[in-house]
Amino acid sequence: MQTIIVSNLDVNFHCSIYSEMGCSITPKYPLKIRKEIGNNYDIADSYINIGSVYNHKGNYTEALKNYYEALSISQKINNKQNIGILYNNIGKINETQGEYIQALKNQLASLKTREEISDKNGMASSNIAIGRVYSGMNNYKDAIKYETNGLALAKELGARDLIKDAYQNLALINAHNNNYKSAYENHVLFKQTNDSIFNTENANTIKQIQMQADYEKKDAVAKEAQNKKDEITKTQLAQQAFQRNAFVVGFALMLIIAGVSYRNYRSKQKDNLIITKQKETVEHQKEVVENQKQLVEQKNKEITQSIEYALRIQSAILPSNRFVKEHLKNSFILYKPKDIVAGDFYWMEEINSKFQISNSAQQSEISNLKSEILLAACDCTGHGVPGAMVSVVCHNALNRAVREFGLTKPSDILDKTAEIVIENFSKSEDEIKDGMDVSLVSIKYNVQSTKIELEYAGANNALWIVRGNQQPTTSNQQLIETKPNKQPIGKYENNHPFTNHTFELNSGDTVYLFTDGFADQFGGESGEKKLTRKRFKDLLLSIQHLSMTEQGIALDKFITNYRNNVEQIDDILVMGVRV
Repeated sequence: MQTIIVSNLDVNFHCSIYSEMGCSITPKYPLKIRKEIGNNYDIADSYINIGSVYNHKGNYTEALKNYYEALSISQKINNKQNIGILYNNIGKINETQGEYIQALKNQLASLKTREEISDKNGMASSNIAIGRVYSGMNNYKDAIKYETNGLALAKELGARDLIKDAYQNLALINAHNNNYKSAYENHVLFKQTNDSIFNTENANTIKQIQMQADYEKKDAVAKEAQNKKDEITKTQLAQQAFQRNAFVVGFALMLIIAGVSYRNYRSKQKDNLIITKQKETVEHQKEVVENQKQLVEQKNKEITQSIEYALRIQSAILPSNRFVKEHLKNSFILYKPKDIVAGDFYWMEEINSKFQISNSAQQSEISNLKSEILLAACDCTGHGVPGAMVSVVCHNALNRAVREFGLTKPSDILDKTAEIVIENFSKSEDEIKDGMDVSLVSIKYNVQSTKIELEYAGANNALWIVRGNQQPTTSNQQLIETKPNKQPIGKYENNHPFTNHTFELNSGDTVYLFTDGFADQFGGESGEKKLTRKRFKDLLLSIQHLSMTEQGIALDKFITNYRNNVEQIDDILVMGVRV
């Protein structure tokens, strides 16, 4: 939090600008005195400032309360500069809280106000914010439109911070929209802009450091010269005293003392010369080591940033928690990558759904139809960055099988997915045998009965269903395992069509999809004991009395305690759904 104290003459300007940036400004006169004076411009600015402080602290209720007070006053005095900023600030809080319709309404109002006063910097900011809101609403067409408008205005103004934000948003939007080429191009432009800002700031910092170093060097030279003068003066005084004493004891004694003094002076000069050269050598070595250290740190930082961005791209293809909970309320997903990015991923698709939002900020129409849910737990070859790259190819193949070819039967989806993956990898001159293991289910609810239809197909990944009373001590509890086809999604010598299994579930049955990472972990007292699938089954049966959210927490706590300090050997993915 940066606190800036300004005079009463410029407090109006600074409060308005810095409130949008999230800074705290301490004006010369507090709100109480401004109310006594009765200057509405100053009173509105105080409310903006107070709202920005609450916003920065994450207290959105108080932030909105003060912003709306400032908005009411600004509308009365027709201060459009403040109105545009306030709609923008309120819209950002709406977006943070997931209220996208309200966020869109306020951001469009901000844009309209800023267009009325030709505030191009504000127009760029509002366009970028609107694009980000549309992206959160999965309306990627309008998101790209507004981000592009904001980017053009930011380029015209040379506003590099806004340019950077626009490129970053466009990269994420294109990634969500499976346009990975555009996502990569925009990420490169984002990084170039960010590096340019970083280099400019570094250049100014280096210049200040150099000026400080030059000053200290000159100061050191001056001090050294003065010390030498003082030393010479001291020596001269000592010599004069010595000469006076020598004159008393005789001319011969004076010659002896003078010779000894000269010899000592020469020895001291030689010692000083040796010490100076040693210092210069040590300083040079320190400088070389420091430069190498900085180079290594910079390279590590760049590599880490690239992997972290790869994580953002991979995270963009995963279903959001809100989407999962909206369609599978009683569920959990335990997802623990071994490295920053993973070869495991989960996939979800709703069939025959409708979701429509009008472009008007004042109206919206949302229609959700009862639908079939497709859910998959996927384990791609490898982990870390190589596994993540394979996961993007396999995720895209699943999407195409459903969205492009219109398939809904799990076995048909896996057959088409395998075909697409093999086709993609066959384009390489090198033989690529990478692929994935997957368990895929289709859940269909019959609104006229309590029966639920479930279809399953698997590639090396099994399906577990727990039936009966959800009390861990009862004897009528069952864990039914349906085995998968023993072949992967990818190039395989003896490929066969995948088998489709159909089940009828009752309300209260629990379905589990998982990869092999959980059961393959090592730990225990010796740190060398494998968990195994049998212990995994027993663990699931022992927690059936818990809600699905509590089951996810219990599994996470168990595997963390079991591993203790043993390194995680593979990505972990477990999904549970109670119907």
